[in-house]
Amino acid sequence: MSIQSNFASSLEFQNRVLEIEGKQVWGASCVRDKDNKYHLFFSQWEEDAPHAAWVISCKVMHAVADDITGPYKVVGTALEGQGGDAWDAWSVHNPTVAEVDGKYVLLYMGSSGKNTDYTAQELSDILLSVEENPTNVPKGNYNIDNLTKEEFDAKMWKVYRGVVATKRVGMAIADTPYGPWKRVGNTPIIDAGETEEWDSAVTSNPAFIKSPDGKYMIYYKGWNIKGWYVDDSNANRQYGLATSDKLEGPYVKYENNPILDFSPFGNNAQLEDASVFFYKNQYHMIARDMGREDHVRGIIMSSDDGIHFNDPVKAYSGVADYTKEPIYGLGREGRYERAQIYMEDGKPKAMFTAAVGGKYKLSTSNLFLINLDKLNK
Repeated sequence: MSIQSNFASSLEFQNRVLEIEGKQVWGASCVRDKDNKYHLFFSQWEEDAPHAAWVISCKVMHAVADDITGPYKVVGTALEGQGGDAWDAWSVHNPTVAEVDGKYVLLYMGSSGKNTDYTAQELSDILLSVEENPTNVPKGNYNIDNLTKEEFDAKMWKVYRGVVATKRVGMAIADTPYGPWKRVGNTPIIDAGETEEWDSAVTSNPAFIKSPDGKYMIYYKGWNIKGWYVDDSNANRQYGLATSDKLEGPYVKYENNPILDFSPFGNNAQLEDASVFFYKNQYHMIARDMGREDHVRGIIMSSDDGIHFNDPVKAYSGVADYTKEPIYGLGREGRYERAQIYMEDGKPKAMFTAAVGGKYKLSTSNLFLINLDKLNK
């Protein structure tokens, strides 16, 4: 259990990464190329867009540095919504990237507007108007002028939940980190399950690893339709596994999914934002706790087979435990999310996370280096 028990003490906070004026940056996943350059792939949307832009108009961006600590230079867009009737027409979000079999693979969450009559721009405009003036019904040609504020709020919540319910896991592959990135097929690599299944509403927030025996493994977050629509309650986020003998798939869901379910602990305990790495003959999963103990800490679980994970222990704490930066009272401020482990030469070298704050009071990536002496003691 040493890797699991030593992980938290091995983290050494470095700095915020990718503080970009006017841009929200969420998470980051890192690979190193043959020239020893470091490539970060991260979610980005505009500061002057509504918060829901993460599922409406987010892109996956690409930045490069000579050293893992930066500075990173943004070199362009790696992947964005396809538009039209594509399953990922609107948004691509939460990338995780890896080098495998001489290629680079990028897993992501995609979404579309198939469950709403609004265009992406119309919905963005409406929700931004709400954020700027939350007490009034926005004026415009959106078939909402005749609604009461209560009716409007109910309608917008339904629309938003409909867009969220289009989330699916996709895959793209490239020969180099500079792309071009080619999507694998015209459908999600991990689709939602049937109506009664645990992942019938969404598949999202992927983690990827190639096992020592050559299996390709995608871990993914999901929840069910009943919890999202029917019960009018908070759906419970759980994690499942899908595997394939080929990188491009098809991926077969594990028959006993979900492999991680915190709901028996009560109080709607959940988890999300998994990142998985193999080290010292074990699989290790970093994730964000959502109520088993609190909603701030990260957790780490370990497994001999990549399926049956032991009980979690704390992997990292909140922002205040690592920095003395001011707390502004912003939404989601004070906690790290979407942690991604970067492996180098078969060893965990760094962890990138997302957190709100910094000099622009926006979301940015954050870098921790992993002290191997402390991890392996």
